[in-house]
Amino acid sequence: RQTEFIMFTFFDNQFCKASVYIKPYLESKVVEIFNQIKSEINSKYFITKKDYETYDFPYEKNDGHTETAISLGKAEFISFWNFGNGRDTDDYIVLKIDENLNIVISYEDGVLLDKLVKKTQQKNIEDY
Repeated sequence: RQTEFIMFTFFDNQFCKASVYIKPYLESKVVEIFNQIKSEINSKYFITKKDYETYDFPYEKNDGHTETAISLGKAEFISFWNFGNGRDTDDYIVLKIDENLNIVISYEDGVLLDKLVKKTQQKNIEDY
């Protein structure tokens, strides 16, 4: 699959998150490819119960406008796989389609990401 870019996030010089952005060869294939990748992750780890496909009015499933709805923020495709790690916060694999019709696969270290979010929130409060 063609990768648009890869993004790495670090917190206190420790690996925190990686995201791979995949651009489908045809926008009309974005949901199909998303479902293929979801199936591959389900096969490798476990079948997730945290699988969401939502639509906001006036869009609905199978209306022929799914890609438009996603790009307008009126539909969401996202799945999560969480992994216990013996620490306070689970690690995650997240699969989603963003508003630019990229398929994004992320791995998140739960503990470090939680610390990063708290530090960012504290900085925003201090800047306010």
